[in-house]
Amino acid sequence: MTDFIFIIIGICFLFQRYRKAWIFFIAIVAIAPLTAGFSIVEHSYSQRAGLIYPVFVIFTAAGISFIYSGIVNIRLQKIFISIIAVIYVAFLINLFHLYLFRFPVYASDGWFYHDRLLSRYVQLTLENHPEIEIAVYSSEPKITFEEYLYFTNGYRRETAKLINRNLENGLYAYGKVSFSSICPDGNEDKEGVVEIYDPLLGCDINKNEMLRITRYYDVLEMYLIKNDLICEKVKLNNYVYPEAYQDFDVSHQFDDLFCRNWITKLNN
Repeated sequence: MTDFIFIIIGICFLFQRYRKAWIFFIAIVAIAPLTAGFSIVEHSYSQRAGLIYPVFVIFTAAGISFIYSGIVNIRLQKIFISIIAVIYVAFLINLFHLYLFRFPVYASDGWFYHDRLLSRYVQLTLENHPEIEIAVYSSEPKITFEEYLYFTNGYRRETAKLINRNLENGLYAYGKVSFSSICPDGNEDKEGVVEIYDPLLGCDINKNEMLRITRYYDVLEMYLIKNDLICEKVKLNNYVYPEAYQDFDVSHQFDDLFCRNWITKLNN
């Protein structure tokens, strides 16, 4: 609300005193969102309208400058600046708190953290059982496959040619790991295959005995695991309980610790 008041005052001030600058900045505000509106690049998180924010900062600064210049008494000017400084320092502290502490938790799903957990689980399974095949049934197999390659550093110079060929042919697989949006036959029991299901795909499966990869802040099921081989001897929780921020770095966690932190089971 504080910013909004200063922005309105700043817009009016620029309109009266600096008409050309006002036209320029208003044009940026009007044009900046258009690129995001015309985007056809799947589900992009790019801040294409980000140029709006520095313009709003300019409007805010203009509003503060206008009010400050209208105060004749020097003592009142100092009080005004002190109040503004306290307000924006509080805003800055709140921003750091949100960005460094809260945002990594409640926005982790938006940045594919569940795919990172899936990738680490697959990686640990292959390290312990290199002979095992892993089938991932996902509502978006291409994206999930690409995330898997990214988080496991699977896309390298020596693997790029084969992976690119598979992608061109619509085959989302590498090594013993495959990704598909087609549910398997419900009557078919694949022995020696670890099966991982995306609940959004709606496959006909019995969830009760499956392990789960859940969303951290509301335990929504993101993946269901059948025929697990690495967490079977670990006492699993019903919910995820990471105890420190280091627990979110799963790249250095091995079977027991990873399973205790991130793999859950309802019927324990």
